[in-house]
Amino acid sequence: MMTQDASADPALERRAAALLDQMAVVILNHNGRAHLGPCLEALLAADGLAGPEAIVVADNGSRDGSLDWLADRHPRLRRIAFRSNLGFAAGNNAAAEWVDAPWLLFLNNDTRVRPDAPRQLALAAAGGADAVGARLLSWDGSRLDFDGGAASFTGHGHALGYGRPVPAGPPPPPQPSLFCSGAALLVRRETFLALGGFAPDYFAYYEDLDLGWRMQLAGLTLRQVPAARVEHRHHGSAGQLPSGRAARLYERNALATVLRNYDTPNLARVLPAALALAACRAGAADRAAAQGLIDAAASGIEDGPGGLPLPRADWRGWPMLADLALDFAALARGREAVQALRARSDAEILPLLGRPYAAVPASRAAEAALRRAVARFELEPIFGPLPDADRPAQGPREAGRLVRRAAGALRQGGARWLVEEARGYLRWRRGSHG
Repeated sequence: MMTQDASADPALERRAAALLDQMAVVILNHNGRAHLGPCLEALLAADGLAGPEAIVVADNGSRDGSLDWLADRHPRLRRIAFRSNLGFAAGNNAAAEWVDAPWLLFLNNDTRVRPDAPRQLALAAAGGADAVGARLLSWDGSRLDFDGGAASFTGHGHALGYGRPVPAGPPPPPQPSLFCSGAALLVRRETFLALGGFAPDYFAYYEDLDLGWRMQLAGLTLRQVPAARVEHRHHGSAGQLPSGRAARLYERNALATVLRNYDTPNLARVLPAALALAACRAGAADRAAAQGLIDAAASGIEDGPGGLPLPRADWRGWPMLADLALDFAALARGREAVQALRARSDAEILPLLGRPYAAVPASRAAEAALRRAVARFELEPIFGPLPDADRPAQGPREAGRLVRRAAGALRQGGARWLVEEARGYLRWRRGSHG
């Protein structure tokens, strides 16, 4: 299959060129001066952008001299300075309110666009999509970092293709995707703001999954664009968060995504199951303990704030979730706003999850707990039959992939990048965003 060829459609080429003229690139930065140089150099050399004035760097309270460096090296770029770190979600939302452009390209500071990436995104958007996302590659360009978004039924996001070699030959045309990575996301500004932007309470992690799911729910169109290639230092900027806080955000935001986006009948089964599995990850000492937590959660569901279906107040899993500080009253209010957007049924959306039964983390114990939860909460009518449990072990394949990623990180950036790659992998094991 061939990529979208504008030369065969002059009208599409004209629409894409007009869209590029109407595009602002929003780069959120927090203590990322080391990343900004390669990011901006590649962006300024890209095809079709309106010029330096189309680039906006929104600084999230950096203390590493990022703003001074920008003023000295790139004085024509527009800058926004926030007094504190608002997080990825609220920081990008504030920048979107400030920028007056019909289209916004949200771009991580730890990325490096290929010259034709903005044009390829514009072509896909001009073809009728409400939001489009780039194919993310490893920093050396040899492996995939994100090639489409999938999710577990528990609300954990998965980057399709992560760690695999970049396929040979021409990339395929734009593809439907549950969500696009917020690291390189082009979206119509009016649509983004009307939907409420990224969920500000998320701070970071899975805000792109939640936005994509919400767009699907509202009847909008998202496309993953393999021809738009962007190199990405995996967890380069996200690696600044302490691992404990990152793990809590992964768990809390996954549960919030479940709570906000499922319809009411499905939520009655999925939310208690997701809470039970989160408690297992937080405090179950062994498989027997995990099964006990799941069975106890399934034995009695009661109405919580806003009518949310929750395990009973005396469920022994609640203390294990205390660190997540779940405010169910606030979450219920957020759910009401999201559900008011609904123009598409769960039956239409849920096939896009792609990996509903992916265990988090990717371990045999987690898979055993997931299977127990699927059975006890009767989830197969929602997501389809569970795959065969007796499939070949993935250990050797995963080990080889990790060795290749580690070697690439060491070769490209030395010991510091190797440490960042290791930290990113540990966060992935906890939250499975990859």
